[in-house]
Amino acid sequence: MELVARYYRKLICYLVGYFYDGRVYRFTECNGSIQLKRIEKAGKVPPFVIVARQHYSEELKIYPIDEKKEVKKLLGLELNNKCAKYQINDTGDGKCRVNIWTFDSMVRHFRVIVPETYILANSLEHNEVLEILLPLRQEPLFVAKSQANIISSGQTSLLGSAELFSFSCGLPSGYISRVSKEHAECRLFDALEKNGIDPYIRFFTQFEKAGLQALCKAVLVPAFFSIAVYALASSSWLLWQKSRLSGLNDELGENIAMVIDAQIALDTNMQAERAMTRFFASQHSKSEVWLVLSNLISTTQFKSLRYSNGRYTVLGETERATEFMSKLVNDPRVVNAKFDYPVRNLKRGESFHISFEIKRLSGEAK
Repeated sequence: MELVARYYRKLICYLVGYFYDGRVYRFTECNGSIQLKRIEKAGKVPPFVIVARQHYSEELKIYPIDEKKEVKKLLGLELNNKCAKYQINDTGDGKCRVNIWTFDSMVRHFRVIVPETYILANSLEHNEVLEILLPLRQEPLFVAKSQANIISSGQTSLLGSAELFSFSCGLPSGYISRVSKEHAECRLFDALEKNGIDPYIRFFTQFEKAGLQALCKAVLVPAFFSIAVYALASSSWLLWQKSRLSGLNDELGENIAMVIDAQIALDTNMQAERAMTRFFASQHSKSEVWLVLSNLISTTQFKSLRYSNGRYTVLGETERATEFMSKLVNDPRVVNAKFDYPVRNLKRGESFHISFEIKRLSGEAK
């Protein structure tokens, strides 16, 4: 949208001029600022010309008729052979209010002429009064909009301020906008943007065939050129974006595949590591029991050794089972040792059935 707006502004600068004091000026844009620059005699005049207030008379007439067709017939008789344009506003009260602009002979040769007060007024709110001082003028211009009716005047001895002008129009004096000379050109250009193509259609004048062809050539050629440039630029930008996104998509796909492969390898390695850890833990705990029993082998005859649910069960014979239990418990690695069954007396000593757990010492854990 920003690109479209920029081309639209350039199109306005090319197609629309400003006529003041017998000279034609062109809108130019420089560093975001709008300026009016004079077109030399050999220069090409834009097809649409905004006419300054001093080159036309403006009046607001009221006709007690609600049929626009009848009002147009009356206006055709009144404005016969005059370089004039009008705008009919139906207020819904059985009357038609008509803005009439009668241009002087200096602007007759232009293709399409639009009064500047029409442009400025259509950028205002209802009952708003605008005081604007263009750099080309010495006195400010007052413009007001009441419903669709347009009222304007230059500064005079009687209308020396916007408040007096507002009072003379019967409008509230609190709704006044003032535009200084430094910002006047930008305000006029912004009003042109806001109006769109409506003024050029409304003030279009019937030409002879040659004049119409010249107007079409002056308007359509740059318009088609601008559209073609915009379409070419947009297509190039879209193709570049498509190529860039396609490359990013391929690169992203490769990165995702690498991440998935790395995740699979990591999961496999972690599973293998957990299996090895469990294996080493089980082997260590089973081998450590022999370190505990090695000190008791000389006085004990072991018949069986079982491991279940973290506990070791030892069956054997010794001279005194309680002494065996005492030595077993004194080993710091043995915990929760107990006789599972009562001790039985034998000819050569006592038979025992003992179970216990083995814990890893803190020094070994490190």
